[in-house]
Amino acid sequence: MLARQAQSLPAEIASMRADADSMTEALRSSESTTERAEVDASYRVGEMQRGVEAFAPLGIRFDTGDDGRVRIVFTRVDEASPEREFSFTVQADEEGAFTLVACEPAVADAADRVAALNEDQDFGRFVRGMRRTFKSMV
Repeated sequence: MLARQAQSLPAEIASMRADADSMTEALRSSESTTERAEVDASYRVGEMQRGVEAFAPLGIRFDTGDDGRVRIVFTRVDEASPEREFSFTVQADEEGAFTLVACEPAVADAADRVAALNEDQDFGRFVRGMRRTFKSMV
């Protein structure tokens, strides 16, 4: 019985080595994928930071919350009071549909604007239109 077990050991050892080699390769591949993801994420964060810095002199700020909401704050709208804030907060659902959560000061046709945004998904145009509207309210 011991002789039979001893004969099967080389095959079991070879199988275990093959499994270990396979696991080592999978770990290396996973580490490489993780490194690439970290580099990509770092690049995107840097790009976003540069974007935020570029918009600041223009009087626009993007505040993001953990709840997926984004508050866009405009200053330099009211020439008599350049630091006065005009803002709106939006939230997108899983399908990408936007909801206006808050708007200060209130914009009369905000619901229509959000409906148009949900149709064309042109967030930049929506933001520019809101700023123009705030400007016309001063």
